[in-house]
Amino acid sequence: LPELKGDTTAYYNPDTETAFIWHGSPYTKDDPAPTHNYYSKRNTDCDSIVTLHVKDVLHGDTTAFVCHDVGSFTWHGNTYSADGDYNHTYKSALDQNRDSIVTLHLTILPELKGDTTAYYCYGYSFEWHGTNYTDADMPIKYTYRSKVHPDCDSIVTLKLIELPELKDDTIAYYCQGSSFEWHGTNYTVANMPITHPYKSTLYPDCDSIVTLKLIEYPTYDLQDKTEEVTIIDGETYTWNGKEYETEGVYSETLETVNKCDSIVYLNLTVQENNVENVSFTIAEQCAGEGALEIAIQHTGYLTDARLSFSEDAIRAGFENGTYPIEDDIVTIPYNVKAGIFSVGIDLFFHSRLKHSGNEPFTLLFPSTVLEQGWMDAIFVLTHDYNGGYDFTDFQWYKKGQKLVGETGPYLYQPLEVGAEYSAMLTEKSGLQLMTCPLIITEHTDISLYPTIVTRKQMICISVTQNAHLTMYSLMGEKVSTYSLAHGDTQISAPSTQGIYLVEVVLESGQRKVIKIMVR
Repeated sequence: LPELKGDTTAYYNPDTETAFIWHGSPYTKDDPAPTHNYYSKRNTDCDSIVTLHVKDVLHGDTTAFVCHDVGSFTWHGNTYSADGDYNHTYKSALDQNRDSIVTLHLTILPELKGDTTAYYCYGYSFEWHGTNYTDADMPIKYTYRSKVHPDCDSIVTLKLIELPELKDDTIAYYCQGSSFEWHGTNYTVANMPITHPYKSTLYPDCDSIVTLKLIEYPTYDLQDKTEEVTIIDGETYTWNGKEYETEGVYSETLETVNKCDSIVYLNLTVQENNVENVSFTIAEQCAGEGALEIAIQHTGYLTDARLSFSEDAIRAGFENGTYPIEDDIVTIPYNVKAGIFSVGIDLFFHSRLKHSGNEPFTLLFPSTVLEQGWMDAIFVLTHDYNGGYDFTDFQWYKKGQKLVGETGPYLYQPLEVGAEYSAMLTEKSGLQLMTCPLIITEHTDISLYPTIVTRKQMICISVTQNAHLTMYSLMGEKVSTYSLAHGDTQISAPSTQGIYLVEVVLESGQRKVIKIMVR
């Protein structure tokens, strides 16, 4: 009998099945072709051998890309709009008993777009792909084929920015009658508006426009406001830092606060100075008063007096010098004794000599050489207490009238309060002069005299009961103290010039403060 054998072919899908089950056993395409024996139905005594051929499903891949603006892809009647892998099963054309599975790998391409930013100058436009645009045309878009995906469109959006108008103002000043130079050209306010373009450092491709604003400051010629000045011959007049002494009209160019010219004028008149009818008056004064006054009568103008004292006046303590004339009076400080002197006087108007003369003058004995004892006696103080004078002869006067027979060193009689008493005294040198008058004061419980004294001159203190005296400087420093008995007591004035306060306190508690001056 012939060999009984046969083949059978089976398929399975490895994606969904692990193997093909044949006669209770699993088989895959990777297993050797299995066989199976069974009894033939035709010859029941003979085995029949069947061989199994296992094959898997046929697979395939396809890839597709879709532009973003298309958005979907249709495949085998199905539409897909998202990225992914999609399968489709159909009968293989090679083997109708075998499935064929094709997988679609779908990619939706991203939107191809971009932005570009451009700037253009104020008042202009921007050319893009052959067309001029401004920011008023936005949004501005342009479509072209992508180099990455040539089948898809790429959209670029243009963002336009118009640069601000570049302009500025500059202010300049110039003086009337001139001009202002700017970029090589001279201008005045009549030329405004004045502009000048230049390349901006901020946006080099754009022009920047600067406008020049001009201000014209005035100049002044003040001839109609001429300063009229009159001086005395010999004077000088200072005008704008310069001195003038000659009559005439002068001008000066000054600078205003805006640095422009201002011309001012001076009309100077010089008046003649004829000093005439000159006379001098030097009134009798008391030695020790501290100042000698010379009154000058004249016409014209004077400023200074140069004094040349006689030799005896120099020996007495006067000093030569030049002194100002104020209200027609020359005041000469001094500290000299009484005497009869003379002085040469040269009168000047500034540096010009106008008159020369000579005048005698007398300094009387001061009233401090006299001392009121109480209400009935006046004494002539001795050398040690009267400032250094030695008197030999005496003649007393009351109210300018000679008191006949009163020729001693003291006057003893009831004294009239408020009356002036004086004495004609003759010094050992032969100098005979009157004293300045002593005015009688009513003595109270506390009295002190004189109150104007020289250094170490004796001061008389009169009290009606025992008392205590303390002397202070103006700074409050204690200078000296004394115990005073009832009646008159003499104390010595301080040795230092100045003002002092004398405090006297009686036993009863009555107190009095008296100011004295020591020269």
